[in-house]
Amino acid sequence: MIELEGIKFLTLKETGSMLNKHPETIRRWIKEKKLKSYKVGNVYYVKEEDIKNILFKQNTED
Repeated sequence: MIELEGIKFLTLKETGSMLNKHPETIRRWIKEKKLKSYKVGNVYYVKEEDIKNILFKQNTED
């Protein structure tokens, strides 16, 4: 995880762990534009806020 100006960004592996999904699933969601990511060099990062939004959405659909 990295933090820039108070915003936390997680790697695909960290994102997958937080959402209980495989990193390849996270990569697919990014490709399908279901999840926004930021690429720095060869590494993709996802905002922690976006992950929390997905978790909230999953919990309200149950």
